[in-house]
Amino acid sequence: MKLQSIPAYLCAIFLVTDSFSQTLKYADSLFRASSFKHAAVYYEKALYESANPSVNNQLLFKKAICYKQQLDYKAELENLHRIQIQLCSDSFRYACYYEKSLSLYLSKNYSAAAQEMLNLNFFVRDSTLRLKNLYLEILIDCQMDLYEEAAVNMILFMKMEKLSPDSAMLLKLKHPAFKNIQKARLMSAFLPGLGQAYTGQYKDATFSFLLTGGAAAYGIVSVIGQYYFSAVFTGATFCYRFYAGGLKYSQKCALNYNEQKKNALIADISDYLSLHLK
Repeated sequence: MKLQSIPAYLCAIFLVTDSFSQTLKYADSLFRASSFKHAAVYYEKALYESANPSVNNQLLFKKAICYKQQLDYKAELENLHRIQIQLCSDSFRYACYYEKSLSLYLSKNYSAAAQEMLNLNFFVRDSTLRLKNLYLEILIDCQMDLYEEAAVNMILFMKMEKLSPDSAMLLKLKHPAFKNIQKARLMSAFLPGLGQAYTGQYKDATFSFLLTGGAAAYGIVSVIGQYYFSAVFTGATFCYRFYAGGLKYSQKCALNYNEQKKNALIADISDYLSLHLK
């Protein structure tokens, strides 16, 4: 009985190994053909057929990239978190942390992306890999309005790339041309429409001034004509609503202005980094 069971056992091992090899080969072919949805399924099948933890880490990483290509960042992160990071080499550990941070950045979870970047810098000891993640680190800093930190990382990037300091780019980072939101509100409180003008919305500023001023003038004229009901319930009411609405809208204009400037700044930084990143 033992002599018969040994060959059967060996055959079973060969069959499983052959099945895994075929599954992995097919999954890789689907990945190369950009059929990421089906490739992810076969990478999971290969995971089921594999008992090697190191190989499983590679399979999970490939599966995660499949979801990334489908813009499913939640599923990508779920698979990256399944990787046994303690078994990874320094370069592979770097790739895992970087992909986590990038996925969180693309899903606009900037604080979590920054945390993964901290993990990367702490656990990955190879300083030669530092340059590669500076690109993403600077963009995360900008999204979190940490412009001083972004400027420090930009200086480090320039030094590592042996570039001459770009004073114009550093000035943009250290002193971004944003509008003060509270200042816009106070200006509109002082004179309706002034806050909108401060943010460059001159047409809206004119409307705000005319509407508020018109309602106030109507109320005054009504009082002079002794139409007190109209003065209170029409003039004063509309004047207050236009005035209060102008205060809120001036803040919204400042927020929109800052968002546009921020997006333009990040685009400029991204272009600069892409141009000089080797």
